[in-house]
Amino acid sequence: MVYDMISCGQFGQQLAELVNSSYRHIARCVYKESLVQEDLQGKNAIAGFYQFDKLDLSEIKWIHAFGAGVDDYLKQPTIQRDLILTRTLGYMDKRIGEYCLAYVLEDLKSVVSTHDNQRSHLWDRTNLNVLYNKKVLVLGTGFVGQGIASALRHLVEKIDGINGSGTSNPLFHQTMTIENLSQAHLEHYDIVISALPLTPSTRNFLNQAFFRLLNGAFFMNVGRGKSLVEDDLLWALENGHVRKAVLDVYQTEPLPSDSPLWDHPGVMMTPHHSGLTTFEDIRKSFEESVKAMKGGIRNQLFVNINQGY
Repeated sequence: MVYDMISCGQFGQQLAELVNSSYRHIARCVYKESLVQEDLQGKNAIAGFYQFDKLDLSEIKWIHAFGAGVDDYLKQPTIQRDLILTRTLGYMDKRIGEYCLAYVLEDLKSVVSTHDNQRSHLWDRTNLNVLYNKKVLVLGTGFVGQGIASALRHLVEKIDGINGSGTSNPLFHQTMTIENLSQAHLEHYDIVISALPLTPSTRNFLNQAFFRLLNGAFFMNVGRGKSLVEDDLLWALENGHVRKAVLDVYQTEPLPSDSPLWDHPGVMMTPHHSGLTTFEDIRKSFEESVKAMKGGIRNQLFVNINQGY
C-alpha cells in the first residue's frame, strides 16, 4: 500500500522531502505549515507534531508523530481503533539519560551553590556528596527509562525499575510492578526518577499517597507532566518526603507565571527540554517504522491504541 501523506509544522517540510526522495514505495507526501480539514481530502496519512483537535481524522490510516508522547493523539475523538500510530524516539533516550545524570550530579556536587559562592567571593568548602553509594528507582522501564538506566547504572550502587507488569530488564537490578508500589520499600531509595507515560492509570499517579512512601528522596520528573500532582509535590517538600525536585514537565505548559513552583527553593525547573525532538530523531524513527511495516512487524515505535503507549 502506498499512503497519501501530508506533513505539517516544524520539520514537516524536511520529512516530506525525505519521503518523496527515498520512500515513494510507501508514501507520497505534501507539506503544509498548518492543517485545515480541506487539506486532508484524499489523504490517509499524517506526519507531524499534534495540531489536530478540530479535524476529522476518521479517514486517516497512519499517523507518524514527531514526538515520543502520544496522549494528545489518542484522545482525538475521530481516530479509528485500527489506526497505525508510530512515534518518534530517535536518540531521546540518550539525551534524557544525560539530562538526568547532569542534574543528579549538580545536586550532589553543589555546582550551582558553589558558583553562587564564587560570585559572592565566599570560600565555603562544603563536603560534597557522592553518587556511587546511591540507590535509584526509575518509574517506567520503557525507552526513556532504559536510557536513564544506561546513563546511571555503572555509577550507582543499585538501580531498580517500576513498570506495569514487573517484566525484567537487564539494565535494572530488579523490576517491580506499579500495583505493588506500597510493598517496594520506596523509603530506601535516594533518587527517584519518573519516566512514566501518560495513561489513565498514571494520570495524577505522583500524588500525596505516592510521596508518603519516600523518605527525603531526590525526585525528578522527565515523563509526563500530568502524572504529577504539583500541589502534592510541594506538600512532600514541606514534609520531608522529598528533599529536592527537578522538573522538566508540567501539568500546564508553559508553566503559568503564578505557579508556586517558580520560587520554591527546593525545586529546580527546566522548560521541557530534556529530550527535544531533532530531525535526526524523526528520520531515524520514520525509517525504522517503515522497515517494520514492510516486514509486517511492530516495534517500540508502534503505539498500542488501547494501552496508550
